[in-house]
Amino acid sequence: MRLLLLSIFSLSAFSQIDLSRGSVQINLKYNGQPVSQSAPGFYITVSFGSYGAGMFYDSITIGDVTPGNYSMAVQVSPSSAVLMTIPLVVAAGPATVVDIELNTVAGIYFGKLLVNGQPGGAVSCPSTGAGCFGTDGAGIFKHLVAAGPGTGYLRGSSGTFLNYNYTVTAGQTVDIGTFNHSIGSVQINLKYNGQPVSQSAPGFYITVSFGSYGAGMFYDSITIGDVTPGSYSMAVQVSPSDAVLQTIPITVTAGSPTVVNVELCSLAGVIKGTLTVNGQPGGGYVSCPSSGSGCIGVDPSGVFSHVVAAGNGTGYLRGSGGLAWYYAYKAQACTTVAIGDPTASNVIQSRASATGTAPNKTWSMKYTNNGAGPAPLNLTQFTLTHASGPICTPTVQTALPIPLGTIQPGQFATTPIAINFAGCGATSRFTVSSTVNNGANSITLPTFTSFQ
Repeated sequence: MRLLLLSIFSLSAFSQIDLSRGSVQINLKYNGQPVSQSAPGFYITVSFGSYGAGMFYDSITIGDVTPGNYSMAVQVSPSSAVLMTIPLVVAAGPATVVDIELNTVAGIYFGKLLVNGQPGGAVSCPSTGAGCFGTDGAGIFKHLVAAGPGTGYLRGSSGTFLNYNYTVTAGQTVDIGTFNHSIGSVQINLKYNGQPVSQSAPGFYITVSFGSYGAGMFYDSITIGDVTPGSYSMAVQVSPSDAVLQTIPITVTAGSPTVVNVELCSLAGVIKGTLTVNGQPGGGYVSCPSSGSGCIGVDPSGVFSHVVAAGNGTGYLRGSGGLAWYYAYKAQACTTVAIGDPTASNVIQSRASATGTAPNKTWSMKYTNNGAGPAPLNLTQFTLTHASGPICTPTVQTALPIPLGTIQPGQFATTPIAINFAGCGATSRFTVSSTVNNGANSITLPTFTSFQ
């Protein structure tokens, strides 16, 4: 008996859940014809309660609607003005049918869009850029809009190129005319010693700019499209200095691309070097602009090469964690210059002399470049660690950092370091380490052991 009562109670509770749903079928017409026949391009939205639909043709059915009373708003772009509101009662079961006749509140405008005299482009109707529509094979566009004045725009592949105004009357069609947009393009070819740049220097950072157009860090050639015809001055720049290598006058006309051949050889050279990380090739980056942009990798053997403006410059190598090493170079036009392998082990530190009376001593530190390339150094840390003998903690009294300048191969730089050896014995020994950088991450040079 208990089991039977539970079953009856459960059935009674379940019967209280209302699962009734309705639907709404919306039919759009203009002058008695489905909208898709009279105006192939448009943007209509309808909304009621939490339901809605946008940009549809002829008719649409919105399902799973809770029965009840609603007010349906009908809107049209580009103004998104509410054309009309329709009281709506949705009941469970068969669809509630709503027939919307738009000719009393909207009109149609049409026009023709040509690009360089040929049909093309796109028509973007809302001023926000939403709701883009194409043209037919002849370049004709047609649009259903709210009656009254409005603004739309035409656009090509890379942005807006023409705004247009219109005024339409409810139930009528207005011809707003033919629009012919003239555009050109610029094809830029980069060469160095007669070869595409990607073949002669696989890593580089070149930028070109003219007017509001531009491109950066590209290989061989690039085409910049949708350019307004006219006269420009093209600036060709190369990092790391970002100096303008040359300016080239160009004239862009509608139709065929304007071809610009940029020969870098007479104004730039190539620097070449090898980057090793822990003695192994690769594993880092060569970052050419001083700002750190335009990072390029190295080949499997660790070799990198780079097109740079002729003259003196500075680049840097870096690992995954940031800056590792600055290097200086002097590039010659049309010439490849090896900058060596400027890794940390190429700079050796030593003590040239020690002066003063204990406990206050002054060491003359010597930094020798044994590498093949210049080594700009900035001494940022100098540490003495107890190695043997009486234990003590020397204090470095010279303020850091100390700029040492750029040390050329086979040359050295010296700098005095004041140290207080208070509490140290005559037989105390210390491991000496120096850390250098040039504004970012640091490198510890090979250490040595010394007494005071």
